[in-house]
Amino acid sequence: VKRGMFDTVHYNVGGFYFSLEDIYHGILRRNKHPRRQGKMFSISDSRASLSLREEDARIHFALSNSNNANHTTLYEYHVDAIDEELRIIAELYCVSNKRLYINGVQNKVILPKFMETCLSDFTTNGDTHSLLEAILKYSARNQRRFLELTTILERLKTSDDDEKITVLFQNDM
Repeated sequence: VKRGMFDTVHYNVGGFYFSLEDIYHGILRRNKHPRRQGKMFSISDSRASLSLREEDARIHFALSNSNNANHTTLYEYHVDAIDEELRIIAELYCVSNKRLYINGVQNKVILPKFMETCLSDFTTNGDTHSLLEAILKYSARNQRRFLELTTILERLKTSDDDEKITVLFQNDM
């Protein structure tokens, strides 16, 4: 997607005009503004009534499903199966070391930048420990990944200065 396209191109959806930024932050992220505290749509904006009622961080896995820096694969999702489809895409995303780098031996975790940007969508208190716990539930079907992440979380609970856990966020994983 070309730079600027997220907020300059608008789509007419049912008589309402939306940019991609409006859809992503205003609708899918429950009306959260991406760069400041507050709402994407004001109370007087009738589009605010279309915002999702509940947050579902799995939407980020579906929208960040790129195979490389220049190619994003979008899938068709179905109303009657959306919960299962989002569960599957989140699990597939979390087992890939190209997307989430988890190394229990090095005590190192590298996560994509969108997880830092949208940290409040994944956690209630905004810390990296809670984020790793959120990722853990999508890693349960991959035993090696699950054990490695569980080990890191245990170290975080009991870590002292000698055993530092590094959690980094970077673009283009």
